[in-house]
Amino acid sequence: MSFFLGRFLEFSAAGLICSTLVHILGLFGRRPPFGYFAFSLQFGAVASAIGAAFAVVQLLSSRGENFWRTAFRRGPRWMKWMTYFLIAYAILNFIVFVNRIGHREGLQPDQITALVLRGISGEWMVFYSTALLIFSSAIRVLDSSEK
Repeated sequence: MSFFLGRFLEFSAAGLICSTLVHILGLFGRRPPFGYFAFSLQFGAVASAIGAAFAVVQLLSSRGENFWRTAFRRGPRWMKWMTYFLIAYAILNFIVFVNRIGHREGLQPDQITALVLRGISGEWMVFYSTALLIFSSAIRVLDSSEK
């Protein structure tokens, strides 16, 4: 089980890095070098969330605790704070995105694409970060229960 969790953890880390790159480029009004392929990060976020759901089910089967407390139980402290920060940032980013997308007159198509990617990449970062924390916690819990 740890093998699959480790692969999902790596997948989530790669997704978090890519979505952060897309987001930073969006902040500067630039489209990512891989173009519209960046939208495939949405599918990766969903796949990562499905894997995280299976990991949480595995964790909950061992104990009957609160869902989020179980999911975040053994994750590194810095990863928890990163996830909390990204959740708050995604909310703020979404508010700014809705305001900016309503006033897009005069923008070039590449700038609009960068704006849209910036808006949704904030949510991708939350999905990947949360999944990364859940996988990290699940690996630690399952490894300690096997010993």
